[in-house]
Amino acid sequence: MAKSGGAARPGVRDRPGMVLAAIAAAVAGFTAVVVLLLSDSAATVVLFVALAPVAVLASAGFGAFMIMLGDSGPRSPVSWAAIGAAVFGPFLGTLALQVTAVVVAGDLAGRTFYLPLVAVAASALWSVALAALAGWLVSVFG
Repeated sequence: MAKSGGAARPGVRDRPGMVLAAIAAAVAGFTAVVVLLLSDSAATVVLFVALAPVAVLASAGFGAFMIMLGDSGPRSPVSWAAIGAAVFGPFLGTLALQVTAVVVAGDLAGRTFYLPLVAVAASALWSVALAALAGWLVSVFG
């Protein structure tokens, strides 16, 4: 029997912090298992193979989501440029960061298993910072 009235039961969408914490815990657990079971070089390769495609696809989806910045009908060239940067910038920046991290990992001596994790974190920060800047520019310049 369905309830009438009252507040809806909170779902996953109401708790994005908990979802991000669960994802971070899963990545940390996966990383710990890989690093403990494999050599450093093998762990680096496994982490790049596992995390780089996820980061690139997530940034492409994030960029597609930024198309909504243009919903208000931007009127200035600055707004159009900001929307273009917010749509294409996360994907291109993430791709560049991942390739750079792979090249650096190949050249570095010593432990390198942390580089895929740093590249994913840098990609996320790049995407969010670019979206925030673009949102601000669109709101200021209309």
